[in-house]
Amino acid sequence: PSHREGFGVSCAEAMAYGRPVVASAVGGLLDLVADEETGLLVPPGDDSALADALTALADDSARARAMGAAASAEALARFSPERMCREIEEIHAGALSR
Repeated sequence: PSHREGFGVSCAEAMAYGRPVVASAVGGLLDLVADEETGLLVPPGDDSALADALTALADDSARARAMGAAASAEALARFSPERMCREIEEIHAGALSR
């Protein structure tokens, strides 16, 4: 598990593809992954917790599918091309108005 993470692009990509994320509870991952909803967060450096989280999802496919569906919905809502373009336009408009 990571000890530091600024954002977690690979986690966001996995979420967009409907995969539940198992990640360290650090940095930007705390804002990206909703523990027990879109994935599982484990303490950084805790290999046993990581193994337990992976096993839990492997052993409960219904839970993994539900988390994956929630992850996909969250990623598509937060990172859709339309939203990204709108937010970039807002940044540009703010900069131009100064």
